[in-house]
Amino acid sequence: LNSNQYRKIVDFSIDSIDNKLIVYSNENRALYYYSLDDGSFINKAYINLYGSDIQLVQKDSFFLYKNFSTNDNGRGKGNLYLINDKGKIIKKFFPFDSKISNIYWTNTGFLTQSYHKTIFSPPFNDTVYNYSFATMNWEPYLLIRITSDSIKANKDLHYKLFASKILIDSAASYLGPDYCQNNEYALFTYQSERRIKIGLFHFPDSRLFVFSNKNTEDIYTRLISKPLAITQDNNVVFSLSRDKILNLHKTNSSLFNIIRDANKNIIDSVSENSNQLILIGSIKK
Repeated sequence: LNSNQYRKIVDFSIDSIDNKLIVYSNENRALYYYSLDDGSFINKAYINLYGSDIQLVQKDSFFLYKNFSTNDNGRGKGNLYLINDKGKIIKKFFPFDSKISNIYWTNTGFLTQSYHKTIFSPPFNDTVYNYSFATMNWEPYLLIRITSDSIKANKDLHYKLFASKILIDSAASYLGPDYCQNNEYALFTYQSERRIKIGLFHFPDSRLFVFSNKNTEDIYTRLISKPLAITQDNNVVFSLSRDKILNLHKTNSSLFNIIRDANKNIIDSVSENSNQLILIGSIKK
């Protein structure tokens, strides 16, 4: 591979000050810098660390979510690293025992930035943490009481969770990998009743709502895949599931035709290989 080529992208971050796109490839264990002005390649930084998510913290420093990876020099001593752009580990957070916790989870846990905050939640956890620059540490920020007792009791026993039927039990519930917020709401995915649902947490009164077909009149709700963003004026951006659109034709042809009549060119272009679609809506109070 050339210096500007990578095998796989797992995450990216935006440097709005220097106007750069920073791509992280865990297979290459490297960061790739591109100009947001013209897309040109700037440089590659080999960090020799494996993980699933990165977030730019300050210029030339990042949080790297290890996702229980044990195949590099940070083995088992922290699930979240603060690193510089050369891969030097500045500080480690959220220690774990690699003998019992060693599975890379894609359906739970997240590291993200939203509403000027850097947010992290470990897998199968009710607590959402915010990084404090004042204390240089992660502090509990939000408690979302979603996780079922069976998951709480075994959240560190990864092989037991993976090999047993705990995760697929209809009573199992836990936070998913998607989260965004503004100053009034937090929007996130979670697993419950063997389905992925979208939750809406209202900060002022700590109320939790389920974003579903039952509490919205919008017919597009059943096509939503996950939340992508929420603006300060409570507009929300969702990704739409290509599979749900394609399956709707088979399961509910009348509804499919209603949606198709209003969006013929878009719906007719949907295939397994088509680009991702997004839906923009708003939260009604």
